[in-house]
Amino acid sequence: MDASNKTVKLTASQGKVLQYREQSDLAFMLLIKSQNLDEPLNLDELMRYSLFPVPPSLGTADGFFNKTNKAAMLHYLMEDAPEEVTYPKEAFYIQDGNALFHALMNLPPTLEGICLQSLDHMVAKKHFVFSTDSYHDDSVKAQERLRRGVSQRYIIGGPATRKPTDFKLFLANDENKTQLCKLLLEAWGSKTSASRLENCGTAVVVVEGKAYQLKSSGGNVTTCEIPQLESTQEETDTRVVLYLQYAAQLGYKAVVVRTPDTDIFFILLHHAQSIPLTIYVDIGTGKHRRILNVSELAKSKGADYCTTVLGLYVFTGEDVTSTFRGKGKVGPLKKLQSNPKYHAAFRKLGDQWSVEPDVVEDIEAFTCVM
Repeated sequence: MDASNKTVKLTASQGKVLQYREQSDLAFMLLIKSQNLDEPLNLDELMRYSLFPVPPSLGTADGFFNKTNKAAMLHYLMEDAPEEVTYPKEAFYIQDGNALFHALMNLPPTLEGICLQSLDHMVAKKHFVFSTDSYHDDSVKAQERLRRGVSQRYIIGGPATRKPTDFKLFLANDENKTQLCKLLLEAWGSKTSASRLENCGTAVVVVEGKAYQLKSSGGNVTTCEIPQLESTQEETDTRVVLYLQYAAQLGYKAVVVRTPDTDIFFILLHHAQSIPLTIYVDIGTGKHRRILNVSELAKSKGADYCTTVLGLYVFTGEDVTSTFRGKGKVGPLKKLQSNPKYHAAFRKLGDQWSVEPDVVEDIEAFTCVM
């Protein structure tokens, strides 16, 4: 019996860790239990249904979430949007730092050189926040990173540490990224960076959830912590609204958020009308990269619609929520647009930790509609 209930972890060629649990005794246990009932179970009828621990509609056989193309909903909403949007002048720039690490090309031979190459990308914007993610053990997001694949830990001995042979594989380890972000803060605060930062207005770097303002003077860089931007949120996605409010306080009129991911777009769409800024998002990669005026789109759609769409976006699958297998994003959105009576439920979803019974009932009904 012990041998039939083992848990085994296997590492795939891409570095992904897959966990399997043998459950070959399940039918036997059902047979035993059925004999103790007044009306024994009809096993012929029972075996017509799935015996997976998690319904295949909500998860994969190896225990992870079902995935879908999240960008499909963005493309659907932007069908009527103008193709060309003028890049705003003197805008405050918010960079998803981890996304920039993955996008760097022609890397220098040392890790300090990579950090300075990242700074060169930022100083061209003059007013910016460069935000890196935090990494918490056993968090829900950590499970998503495990699904994507994990690499070996790399020891960073100092600024002169040589670049790993495969830098993208290096970034697949949380400890490696944490070490790199700490080195980046050190490199950006050194004398080497003073000349680069001379023409910057507002230069902020966020490492391990803490924000630091960098100022260049007399060939040196001073680093000052900004308590109001400190956050325990793991990702830049959920911190971006905090940075928008900071930009508004400093008197900026426009903000550009650079990210290749769609999660930030839907968060911005929800908050756009409550923040006194014109918000743009520089989204996508390669030939699919484009500038979108989020504030204009939010105004045209209305605040209630934008909040409803955010609730649906999370409910139908993202990094920490499994999607409904085979349903995607656009199909459920079209059905929600055709059934306005469910809009209020999705606007309320996420307002409280405990979901109200009427919200549960409406969302269950909408799931049946899907």
